[in-house]
Amino acid sequence: TPSSSSASGGKARAASASPAPGLVGPYAPPGCDTTRLRAACEKAADGPAVQSPFRDRNRCPYIGLRNIGSTCYMNSLLQYLFVSPCFRRLILEADAEGDEILRSLQLLFGRLQEGCESTCDPAGFVDSSGLARGEQEDVTELWQMLMGYLAVRTKGAVPALVSFQQVSRVVCAGCEGVSERQEVLCELRVSLQRPGASAASRASALEAELAAGFAAEELTGDNQYHCETCGCQQNASRRNALRSVPRLLHVVLDRFFWDVASGERRKICKEVSYPEVLKLSEFLDGGFGSRPPSTLAAEASYRLIGVLEHHSNTAECGHYTATLREPAAERGGA
Repeated sequence: TPSSSSASGGKARAASASPAPGLVGPYAPPGCDTTRLRAACEKAADGPAVQSPFRDRNRCPYIGLRNIGSTCYMNSLLQYLFVSPCFRRLILEADAEGDEILRSLQLLFGRLQEGCESTCDPAGFVDSSGLARGEQEDVTELWQMLMGYLAVRTKGAVPALVSFQQVSRVVCAGCEGVSERQEVLCELRVSLQRPGASAASRASALEAELAAGFAAEELTGDNQYHCETCGCQQNASRRNALRSVPRLLHVVLDRFFWDVASGERRKICKEVSYPEVLKLSEFLDGGFGSRPPSTLAAEASYRLIGVLEHHSNTAECGHYTATLREPAAERGGA
């Protein structure tokens, strides 16, 4: 899974089949003006949408996105973002005047929420945003580009929803001096540990992968740290921590790597399980010794809303899908 949000309950596997009936479904976020939205959708469609004879809204109240030429990566990401009430409301209520890309995204979300057909055509968003038909791209790159674009167009509303601060702290073993570097990120990247020969090493849990990523790293030998205070290379310890947490957490599993020996881009095919509720309190920045603020620790708990999957044993091709569930109204998700 090159890109995935956090977790699923009872250690349910990411490679599970379709979600249980009733878990996923579009509904109007509280306070959203659906009457105005429906009118805008009908205007764009040159009249009221016609109910599909092949769709029973009582049995399946969900609407799909058509694949218009290797757009499975985009469709999966947009469906994943749509089931987040806070993100959907932000998009639907944004001022899209003069912005064709944001307006086409609004209309697409509007049709997913209010439409009567079984599927929606995402051609308007694809063409306005300049995405190529017939060329599959990486869903993580699309996430980054979309978040960067919306950060400006929504006047900071999107960064306020998905961004967080991560600090990298290095402690010199010689003088015990501390050096810090802080980053503002929109995704929590997890570098997967490569599986070994044993069957046990070919499966893991998201919590274990996170713990390994946030564990202290010893900088020794050829990887020594250059300490400006000491004026020379020194042994040191480096560790990352979260200084703030987002309302909507997007976790990316780094499955792709460059194999120097073969000169090829490869994929780590390793099964990863997800908890239904992911707690990040142990990874918060508390000075690496003191307890983190209780308010921040309380906010660092996330309920799974979706997983994006790349189905292939290679890094060069494959198919993207999204396994989604409906979160509680206006609650953050992972």
